Amino acid sequence: MTLREYVGQDEAKRKINFYLDAYKVGQPMPNFLFAGSKGAGKTSLAEALGLEVKRISEEKVKVLCLNCASLKNMNAFWNSVVMPHINDRDVYLIFDEVHKMPTDILTAFLTIINPNPHSKTSYTHDDYTVDFDLRRQTFVFCTTDVQQLPLSFVNRGRRLSLVDYTDADLAKIIKMNTPETHFKNEVLSYIAPTLRSNARTAALMSKDIRTYLAPLARKDFGLDDWTSLSRTLDILPMGLTRLELNLLKTLQERGETSLTALASIMGFSPSALRTDLELFLINRNLIRIGIASKRCITSIGQSYLSDQA
Repeated sequence: MTLREYVGQDEAKRKINFYLDAYKVGQPMPNFLFAGSKGAGKTSLAEALGLEVKRISEEKVKVLCLNCASLKNMNAFWNSVVMPHINDRDVYLIFDEVHKMPTDILTAFLTIINPNPHSKTSYTHDDYTVDFDLRRQTFVFCTTDVQQLPLSFVNRGRRLSLVDYTDADLAKIIKMNTPETHFKNEVLSYIAPTLRSNARTAALMSKDIRTYLAPLARKDFGLDDWTSLSRTLDILPMGLTRLELNLLKTLQERGETSLTALASIMGFSPSALRTDLELFLINRNLIRIGIASKRCITSIGQSYLSDQA
């Protein structure tokens, strides 16, 4: 996907284009930290930027993407990444889920990407020194958990914070991924609110729509089709899962409830409930955390359940 095709995240793209304009006239690209929730499109945007850098460099720059969970230690990183792909090469390297990067590699990057007027640094490992030329090498780090990174590392590059997608953006993503489909009766305005403001969910919904239409041998998709598809796939209003719905019902029945008690009732650990089931409900103001950290349903949550009755 090119930067032009990328939907949404206009503020981030505006910053990116600022640096691309300078890159076109010989300025080095800065190192970036892309931060945002799961499915916000961090890696996709980083890859789109990489393709633009590659195009401007007339294919001179190689674009690579690594998942930091696969990096074991500095020695392995040095031998499998630095020497064959970075040393004396033009490369745009994306590190996905950088909060999972081993500490020794993260520490090395504090030196490697340390800003300076010459855009050059050196780093020695195992008695071998590599000169890093940040005019030829760009490092892009993506993460859902900025808080797990040292502040000294976060401040080494330009931070781009990706935000939730609007319903209009989500509708565009669906249309872009289903170019052969004709959406009738403003059906996309019913679909978009169930996608949890998430670009990845919109892309997955596009696949489900294509799957639904395939055996029907037609290309139009209307409200009746959405009703049928949402019933088959159990798609609830606002995109809630059945477990989230059950949590709402439990709080409606029991009133204010502690996290420990709620987790016990739901059959989850407190940590799993807090980091998974609660987050979207709190974000949508369906539940809130009150006095003594007790969970309670809001008036919006009550209205939601009334609508489902």
